[in-house]
Amino acid sequence: MGKLDITKLLVRNSCPICGGNYKVRDNVKTINDAAFEVLVLKECVNCGHWWIDPLATQDYLKELYNKGSAYVQDLDFNKDKLINKKILYL
Repeated sequence: MGKLDITKLLVRNSCPICGGNYKVRDNVKTINDAAFEVLVLKECVNCGHWWIDPLATQDYLKELYNKGSAYVQDLDFNKDKLINKKILYL
């Protein structure tokens, strides 16, 4: 299990949607259970958008998905179970 490459993460000091100021909501872990990184959950005080900071660049996200990294997908995820699952509407 590798660590996140901090050189490929972007710190946002304003809302990525409207450019507004933010407040810190919480410190959160990634979806990678084996990771120790703690990220900041921010909320825009102008438009209410929430985001994780720092945020991976688009190229880094592609790289993580291509590697099947535990930072972007659940390694225990079974696609066949999802495909075969029936959804009932009441």
